[in-house]
Amino acid sequence: MVFEDFGDRATFCSEETRVDLDFARAQLDVLARLHGRFAGAPELGGALAVLPTWYDRFHNLATFHLEESCAAGVDASEAFLPPELFARRQQIWPATLRSLERLRDLQLTLCHGDVHLKNWYQCDDGKIGLGDWGVAHRGHWSRDLAYTLTTALTIADRQAHEADLIAYYLDKLADEGGPRVSMDEAMRVYRLSLPSAFAFWTLTLKPDPAFPDMQPAATAQVFIERIGQAMADHRAVDID
Repeated sequence: MVFEDFGDRATFCSEETRVDLDFARAQLDVLARLHGRFAGAPELGGALAVLPTWYDRFHNLATFHLEESCAAGVDASEAFLPPELFARRQQIWPATLRSLERLRDLQLTLCHGDVHLKNWYQCDDGKIGLGDWGVAHRGHWSRDLAYTLTTALTIADRQAHEADLIAYYLDKLADEGGPRVSMDEAMRVYRLSLPSAFAFWTLTLKPDPAFPDMQPAATAQVFIERIGQAMADHRAVDID
């Protein structure tokens, strides 16, 4: 996907960007437009069929020693992970694989796939958008939703406003042509989508040599800490 050169009138976020509720809702507006437009769309079996499913993309990554890299990243993160999560670190990878299986057969839409905060930008006119579409895929909307909220918001802000923001997204998703989803179901699939978001950053902290040097360790630490607390809050290791 080729963008025009808008670097002189837009600012990309970083892990230090303070995301307020207005910005978070604007992020969810973008996701809802994307997910609603393509929820169950025929293009997913047509022109967009060239994109892998999230299940397939993750398992393709796993051929590059993903499990070992994620485990090493968790081991290196003890100082900034919830103790109850770190104590169960050997159970994180199996829970990740179970979560992928649970999500595999749910309705597909077009997902960005790498919606961490540093891939969001804000133009001088206030509009926001997403760059780096390199892992776009056909998957369930909860992947992008969970990954966005857990990296964009501080731990305290997410804990305080997570439910309201998810409810906001669900309304927007339905307005944009997507399914109407109950809050109970949304929280179920949100929880299922946390482990693979966590894996993206434990991998980044300790990547296999086959991967490039992707992000500074300071960035990985912030996002591992944020997603890790969400993992603990939602007891994501207990996915059955």
